[in-house]
Amino acid sequence: LACAYHDIHKTDDENKNEKSNDEYKRLAKLLPTNSIIDESKLILPIENPGSVRDATRLIFALNKASSDGTTDDNEILKDRIDLGFDVLKSLNQLSEGLDVRKSCRESHSDRSGVLFHVGQVVQHKARRWRAIIEGWNKLPAEETNNPSNSSLTKKEYSSSSYDDENEVEYILCLDEGDAILSRSRVMGTKKAKQHELEAVKDVDLQRVRSATTSYRFDGYNPTRNTFNPGEVFRYEYPIDIIEQDPNEIKESTERLKQSCVNAEIVLNGVKRIATVLYSDLENNLAESDVETPFFVHDIKRELESIIQGNLDNTGDILDSSTSETSYKTSIQYLSALFSIIQRVTTLMWQRRTADKNKHRINFSLGDIVKHKKYDFRGIVTAWDSFPRTDVSRWDGLQDMKGNVNDMPFYHIYADNNDTTKAFGQQRPFRYVCQENLELDVESDSKLLDVDMDDDWKLDDNGDGLKHFVAPDMVAFQHGERLSNKDEDDLINKCLSDLLHQISLALQHIKDHKTEGSEQSTFSLDHMFSLLHCTDCLEDATIVEECIKEIWKVHEDQELRWELDDGSEALFRGDKDKAIEIFDGIISNDTNYYEAHNKKATCHYMLGEINKSILAAKEAYALEPKHFQALAGLGLAYNDKSDYLKATKYFRLSLGLHPWSPVSSRLCVCLDVMKKLELKEEDN
Repeated sequence: LACAYHDIHKTDDENKNEKSNDEYKRLAKLLPTNSIIDESKLILPIENPGSVRDATRLIFALNKASSDGTTDDNEILKDRIDLGFDVLKSLNQLSEGLDVRKSCRESHSDRSGVLFHVGQVVQHKARRWRAIIEGWNKLPAEETNNPSNSSLTKKEYSSSSYDDENEVEYILCLDEGDAILSRSRVMGTKKAKQHELEAVKDVDLQRVRSATTSYRFDGYNPTRNTFNPGEVFRYEYPIDIIEQDPNEIKESTERLKQSCVNAEIVLNGVKRIATVLYSDLENNLAESDVETPFFVHDIKRELESIIQGNLDNTGDILDSSTSETSYKTSIQYLSALFSIIQRVTTLMWQRRTADKNKHRINFSLGDIVKHKKYDFRGIVTAWDSFPRTDVSRWDGLQDMKGNVNDMPFYHIYADNNDTTKAFGQQRPFRYVCQENLELDVESDSKLLDVDMDDDWKLDDNGDGLKHFVAPDMVAFQHGERLSNKDEDDLINKCLSDLLHQISLALQHIKDHKTEGSEQSTFSLDHMFSLLHCTDCLEDATIVEECIKEIWKVHEDQELRWELDDGSEALFRGDKDKAIEIFDGIISNDTNYYEAHNKKATCHYMLGEINKSILAAKEAYALEPKHFQALAGLGLAYNDKSDYLKATKYFRLSLGLHPWSPVSSRLCVCLDVMKKLELKEEDN
């Protein structure tokens, strides 16, 4: 129960402040155990009727008139009464919710006739999507004898396990990939009858991908191959919870022990990298008299938090007195480090790309421009040397001469009045082709109605030009020199040196193999072990993204940048250009397996299946743990109707990345093989 209270221990006068502090201490003694009190909120545990009485009294006591006498007593009394009623109202709401859950618990005390339990993974017999059981209810007889069921349906499922007089309906959480392939609704829950479902026994298919599972379940249990019900489910379905037998306990203990060892290696590796980056950054800042730019300071602060082990933990607290490190802690610190790595890498790639293409850019950050066709004015807040997506089909660009996907585009914060006049409603943000813009030299910038961030300052230097000054980070990433040259040089040196140290660290992780006495050195093998330990999609996604970032690293930084150039071309739909870039990278280094993998993706999107297979096999040969290349091979062979090979590569990919989305494709593939009476080959 949380409730606001009047801050009695804050006054301007020191004597009154001392007096109110004494009163605060006296009242604090009245608080029950496990209460939490801060400047704006009081949280009280409600354990019994006496707790409710004490809570109500405390609300009145804590919300008394302030001791400085400046507040109207009648007003305070009214507020106290209102808060008291708020307490009673919230307790009534809590009581109603608890009554519902209590009734739910009582109705689920008998599992006779119920085949599946909460947390179990099942598959719909007809529509073939997979789902996690979130609940079940026994239906009354009149609901089970549904006349809409065809005789064929009744005949198909008539068995000893299907009782028309005692049908069970299940509440289900669908796999998102399966729902898309079967055109089923993804949001919310879905219901199905017991005779429509079957248990999923294939281990590769039991990790259901859904963004909502983390709110309802306590993670996936690899020992039982089910999802562990959360507290609410454990209360509402008490007899669905099955105690572990001695063998399961032993297996779980061994698995936990190994995951803790691996997690500690990863955590120590993360801290070592953070220490190197922090030291390098500290040295550069110490050598300069320039004030530390705010976003460089943020990086330094985050690195310091990683080193000191004081991140804001959500799963558990990193404590030096604890002998074992949970894998969730290591993933949290891994995520924090790679967030910094991706930020620095992206920022430097953007600056390099901006410097390389600046000759194509007609307008600068902060320029006030006007749309030639729609007449709305706006301010340039960013620009792309090439559009971020395929714009060739956009209505407003059909009369343009040339390839619009090769033209610069600008991010414009538009004048609200102008867009209302042009489009009938406010459109504060527009993405505009350079050919449709011109510099506006007539408008008064002070009269623009634009939803700009406060960081953008109007440049009023008396030169007559209307211009806004961009924040330092935005200016830096677009290759525009800062007004303070020393600050610009400092940022460039700090981030360049950080990037160099990042490349060295990731290259070491990428190249190192855990063999012999070197098993304690942080490597990709530990990342894959961590990926196998993950019990939810969110954690798996973090580790997956970190692995992919390591795969992309190269000792030649320009080749690494070109990989991003190719990816950008792919995102904007220029697949031929992307293949040209990837071919150029491969000609410089045939062992750069991530370039082969990206090339395979391009060929697949162009429908060049055989070329995609060749490129993916090159990546797989160079990196046998490349789950993306394996997934790509599965998709390519599936398109060729070679379901045996497709199944083989899907399973190899899932063996490395159990949460891979290709499990949905594997489901479809297995169903087709069953119809064709094909049997899987032994890998």
